[in-house]
Amino acid sequence: MSAVVQHLEPIPGTLCRSLASSGRACDDCRDKTAASPTALRNCTCCTSAVDVWCYDCNRHICLDCCKTHHATHQRFALLGPQGSSIGLTTWSSEFEDMVRGAMKKQMLVETYTPPPPIVESSMPASPISEAQLASPKRSLPGDAVVDLSGSPQKHRKTMQRPDEGVSSLTEALTSLDTSSSADAVFKDAIIDEYDRWNEAVAAIDQNIKAHASRLAQAATADIPVLNAQLVSMRAEQQEAVDARNKAVAKAISYLPEIHGLLETNKQQDIPIAVMSYHAKCAKIRSERIDIGAKLATMDAQVEEAIVADDYESLATIGNAMEELKAKKNALDTERDKHFCAIAHSSPAVRKLLAEAKASS
Repeated sequence: MSAVVQHLEPIPGTLCRSLASSGRACDDCRDKTAASPTALRNCTCCTSAVDVWCYDCNRHICLDCCKTHHATHQRFALLGPQGSSIGLTTWSSEFEDMVRGAMKKQMLVETYTPPPPIVESSMPASPISEAQLASPKRSLPGDAVVDLSGSPQKHRKTMQRPDEGVSSLTEALTSLDTSSSADAVFKDAIIDEYDRWNEAVAAIDQNIKAHASRLAQAATADIPVLNAQLVSMRAEQQEAVDARNKAVAKAISYLPEIHGLLETNKQQDIPIAVMSYHAKCAKIRSERIDIGAKLATMDAQVEEAIVADDYESLATIGNAMEELKAKKNALDTERDKHFCAIAHSSPAVRKLLAEAKASS
């Protein structure tokens, strides 16, 4: 069975599409200053352009070699000069299983109704008439003889755990609709791409500020070298900004919940406003990460409660998770509005949106 081609994004802040063991750009790409991030070497097996990275061979290969003697290897699509391998990409089975498991747990918490508590009911024993007491007693085995001559007593009614709880758990696990999970995964992938480039732009900005400070205090002999480095850093910054703009345009174009908020009559050019909205989106990402960590902890607590049949704790944890999810959804809506505000204030993003609309 042929191995699938999986997604592989470029390393933010570099021009290299490889994943060296050190996590840094490889020797062939580290010192490149070309404006285009697709200036890569040819296939290591032939002379065609690079489209795929073979994990098993640690080689950059073309699409033809990918289909032949690398067909059974673990391969990743690159954002190379042709980009023809992107159409072959798919999510790994491990990732799909992880998403299904997360959706099952989420649906379990949302749809599960805890069974009613076990109550103790007190019912008086039926009154015994004098005629019944005077009637001759039947001969019964010693263990079966019951004294009915005493005063009426209260007895406890024993109730078993209702089966509704078990059936509701089963229905929650077997009647899941995974169509919505695919949309959620698609949106998360697009937003994650934006978040990574937004973080890369912020990191490069900090590096440029620090470099400019060193340049101001440098000796005269060192200024030419530092100036050249500054020019390279600014080119890298522009590349990251362009990639971030594309990520914003992709989110608005592909996600209906964001596209519906866009007001086409608002067209301005306010760079400082764009910077402010990107900073707000970075803050939202930080808050969402914190909420995600709390939800992961609660998710583990849900599993423990289910194993222990602790239905009271399960309901409490479920309510707390719903509150966090509501807060996370509110943050998502706020970020979606910021994306539209960026488009309203950025001619570059509006141009990308127009190009996407024309090509659709």
